[in-house]
Amino acid sequence: MARALTERFWENVSPEPNTGCFLWAGGCDRPTFKTSVGYGRLDVLGKKRGAKAHRVAWELAYGAVPPGMFVLHRCDVTCCVNPDHLFLGTHADNMADMVQKGRTNWRPAATWHRTKSHCPHGHAYSPDNIVWSAGRRNCRVCHNARSRIAKARIRMQRKKISQEGAA
Repeated sequence: MARALTERFWENVSPEPNTGCFLWAGGCDRPTFKTSVGYGRLDVLGKKRGAKAHRVAWELAYGAVPPGMFVLHRCDVTCCVNPDHLFLGTHADNMADMVQKGRTNWRPAATWHRTKSHCPHGHAYSPDNIVWSAGRRNCRVCHNARSRIAKARIRMQRKKISQEGAA
């Protein structure tokens, strides 16, 4: 006979006394780039890939998660399943929480490009090595090299056309 979901859930939980987190000791997803442990997973009937343990914790404590809502962590511990550390929010809430807590490398594109000191080929973005094109900063050395290649290609096409016309 299959054991109840509640029983299977709680046998995989290990309380952490210092933080109050209930750490998931069962199977986990693949870790993310900022975390050493992924989200806990639990086999649930009718779910092909199982369910995330923190969502199961929410549902056992508070009921079903409304459609379109996410279960978020106040403690930012991905393997925490303590219902007191969880709250509901939208995807936008989750992204805002991530940015507010500094858990992202994301910056607006304009800020990201302004902080670059060298072009992808290693040339410094110094005042005498900058060409502005379509509102973007480009390395003068690379810009000139691309221009020479483009002009040579055009000359070759024109030469080919003139030779075909003479024949």
